Amino acid sequence: MGTVSWAVRVARWNAAFPNYPPIVFSHGWTYGVWYTGKGFKKNLIHGQYPPTFLKRALALWPEVPERRILHVCAGSVQHGIRVDLNPKFRPSVLANAEVLPFRDGAFDLVLYDPPYDKKNAEIYGVAPRPPRWPRVMNEMIRVLSPQGHIGILHWYYPSYSRRKMNIKLVGLIPVVPGFCSMTRMFSIFEKVLLPPLLAAAEAIPAIESIAASGTGL
Repeated sequence: MGTVSWAVRVARWNAAFPNYPPIVFSHGWTYGVWYTGKGFKKNLIHGQYPPTFLKRALALWPEVPERRILHVCAGSVQHGIRVDLNPKFRPSVLANAEVLPFRDGAFDLVLYDPPYDKKNAEIYGVAPRPPRWPRVMNEMIRVLSPQGHIGILHWYYPSYSRRKMNIKLVGLIPVVPGFCSMTRMFSIFEKVLLPPLLAAAEAIPAIESIAASGTGL
């Protein structure tokens, strides 16, 4: 996908939402606080996105067409390509988040809001457990295009290895739905584009292993 700097993304987002507190880009990071409120509509499912969250999140990537956006553990979301393990949500694709049925680099943006623990997995009807980390993260990275982004909404920002996973953390935005409600963290990761020489260097051990086995290429 084409690159848009985070300074530009943030400036564009602030212009789109002049009545919201601004987000900030500084020292290579994007951060701020999204106070979404609770809204007046009854939740369709337990733990769904807070009001206005999806609108705010998508506004960071207005250049990405809907067909190139993947929602993993989509639940009640009605946007983009939606993957869920529970058929009652009528996802675009009924699949396990740990084994995504898409080709490599199929999406420019992946949004992920999983059940946070075993109790929530039971409530959503995907027991006995939530998707396993880092299996699901590796799958999301696989289907993501170079310099694409993954946005994760969770209780915390997840552990990761930039070197092993080939991603970097570029944003942390707490999402506050209101008083006496749980604040969640929106973590934004970017898939690192490896320089050609580095990519070739990483392939050398695999080539040498094949050569040593005598099986050829």
